[in-house]
Amino acid sequence: MSHFEASRCIFCGSIKGRILYDAEKYADGRKGKVIKCRNCGFIYRIPRQQYQYQRDLTPSNTYRLDSPDVLTPGRIMMFEEYITKINNFRKYNRILDVGTGNGYFLDCCKRDNWQVWGVEPEPTLAASARGRVGDHIFQETLEEARLPDNYFDVVTFWNVLEHIVEPDRALREALRVLRPGGVVFIRFPNAKIHVTCRWLIAKIYNVWRTIRVFDKFVVHLNSFDHRTIKQYLHNIGFVKIIVQNASLRRTNQEHKHFEMYNLFRFLLKLIAELVDQISHGHCLLSSSLSVQGVKPNNGLDSFNQQI
Repeated sequence: MSHFEASRCIFCGSIKGRILYDAEKYADGRKGKVIKCRNCGFIYRIPRQQYQYQRDLTPSNTYRLDSPDVLTPGRIMMFEEYITKINNFRKYNRILDVGTGNGYFLDCCKRDNWQVWGVEPEPTLAASARGRVGDHIFQETLEEARLPDNYFDVVTFWNVLEHIVEPDRALREALRVLRPGGVVFIRFPNAKIHVTCRWLIAKIYNVWRTIRVFDKFVVHLNSFDHRTIKQYLHNIGFVKIIVQNASLRRTNQEHKHFEMYNLFRFLLKLIAELVDQISHGHCLLSSSLSVQGVKPNNGLDSFNQQI
């Protein structure tokens, strides 16, 4: 790994980084280099820009690859699991989903009698979500939406934070709009798995090009692991931070090697749970992690203003 004078690390501010791999040498559908900060170990991609994806040449058909077109049974089960946890924080009955996509998660929340809000900058997805759950879908970023202080019981980021150019700004805004005692829930790819495996595959690729068929890993703008996401939320001001292995659910469409895929998924889950128990939660090896953090109460209560 060569050393590299990188752009400033969004985690600690250091400009010293080393290249893990260069997307020009190992094309992974994204531009630039993947950098690991030499000071704090945070992994990020440069140049830092929002990536736009196109289904065809029509601008109205732009979409986010992380926003699935199909609501699978596995995804529904995942959403129901999270709603069970979220219900513990129900007070004013208001939930905000950041990067809500087609609004599938909010639709599940609405069926559970939550009042739902969402932000989604992509026009086609925002319109789809608005048609599914109602008018409280803002075609903007969270910062642009200018939602009220201390308003929501829950703010969620489902596989979104890793795509945001300035995640600290988004999380500070989430802290502002949460009521005291409210909670942020985040799900994201585990950098210990995705970045490590992608780095290994990129190295092998130099001598064996066929290794690409085994590369199902993702490295987005930001790559969090157990340690960095916990420290990140702490720096923003959240308390009672809990990081866990996320449930392994088949959230994509039917896999052509269904039985083999299920066996592989079961083995991964078993290994991740075993390592989690042995390490008492200090080593999390699931392909995705989930984290929750609470806004400090400080003896205050939220007020019941209206948007």
